[in-house]
Amino acid sequence: LLVHGSGDDASDWAQSLAEDIEAALLQPELWDVTAYDWSEPAANKLLAAGRGLDHGMAIGEVLALERDYSAVQVISHSVGGHVSHGIAQTWTDGVLQQTFLDPFGGRGLVRWSYGHTRFGETGDFSETYFNADDGVPSTDKPPLHTHGFDVTALRDSSYEDDAHWWPIEWYRNSLGSGIGLDLALPFAGDESWSQYP
Repeated sequence: LLVHGSGDDASDWAQSLAEDIEAALLQPELWDVTAYDWSEPAANKLLAAGRGLDHGMAIGEVLALERDYSAVQVISHSVGGHVSHGIAQTWTDGVLQQTFLDPFGGRGLVRWSYGHTRFGETGDFSETYFNADDGVPSTDKPPLHTHGFDVTALRDSSYEDDAHWWPIEWYRNSLGSGIGLDLALPFAGDESWSQYP
């Protein structure tokens, strides 16, 4: 499941990345790859985090009641991380992998560390690809419960889009493979690090 952030919709990157992932799958018939569009409720940046959590909890309930999945991966960008976090709160029927792309962890006007302390806490495996110099509040380091990959220095001068979108582009180019573990070593402090594939 691919989840966009606030101020964009699934057509901006999630749908095309879903198509790229489907094309890379060895057995596409075994997977459901979906870009989730929640652009209308996500449009208000002040309310998007809370609405994202609500959307994620509703998706988790649907997964629990109507689908028989043994594993789910949620790839989310920015405030879409709150959707992923909501899914993790309600869907516990299988393995949940959370991939956060420059996650925006703020919630409301005063809870700027919410995502930093909560994202990834209930997923089976959680990873964050982040950009440290984009100027977006609360996106410059990985949440505590995720394996962090700082992709800031990998952005070359030919990349001209918003730096907050760079982790999406980097992930798209890698399709989650060929990750240099040396990027994550500074953040390798939790027990699950030894189980990283």
